[in-house]
Amino acid sequence: MDQLFFMNICSQTMDLNLMNRLMLLISHEKRRYIKALKFDISKKLSLFSELILRYEICNKLKINNSEIVFWKNKYGKAYLKGYPLQFNISHTKNAIVVAFSNNQIGIDIEKLDKKKREIDIAKRFFTSNEYNFVMKSNTDIHQRFYEIWTKKESYTKYLGKGFSIPLRTFDVTDGSIKENFSTFKVNGYIISVCKKNTNPIDSCYLNEYDIWYLAKRLQQ
Repeated sequence: MDQLFFMNICSQTMDLNLMNRLMLLISHEKRRYIKALKFDISKKLSLFSELILRYEICNKLKINNSEIVFWKNKYGKAYLKGYPLQFNISHTKNAIVVAFSNNQIGIDIEKLDKKKREIDIAKRFFTSNEYNFVMKSNTDIHQRFYEIWTKKESYTKYLGKGFSIPLRTFDVTDGSIKENFSTFKVNGYIISVCKKNTNPIDSCYLNEYDIWYLAKRLQQ
């Protein structure tokens, strides 16, 4: 069964001592990356998503945290060395999603933000069919915009190529790929998952305090 973890972050700030203790559970490369981030919330999102990822890899594969080795393809997508388990991470504002599957998978999350200039963005990056899908309703334009946007991002991540693929070169409303998407709304966020298999997605909802349990398990 495919699985998705969703976490809401309670606070924008992070205690330095806590961060340093949790950072011992991740790789040196990831520590350097996180320390270079400017804002506490960015550090928390990156660190917590990494801990969720490592916890579930250990749980699924019955291995120790120290045995986890990540590689990246030429587009920067991370994968697990030596195991077929696939995963993908996305975070935005104060929320994280991490998805797992035995097959290719891509995920994206966005906060519903009515202040963003959706129409201008849609004109620039959406196909005509996608743009028409957004504009044909006067009541939920914002949600429709984020549905298309998260589908497009999850698709590029599913392929493992990210934004090296121009967003207007594919259409997520097209019959050849639209069946690969699942989209849902959680706590004011829109989440889209892209995968080819028909396995159901088991969702697990975490809060910021659950990170202590995950960290304790990773130390074992």
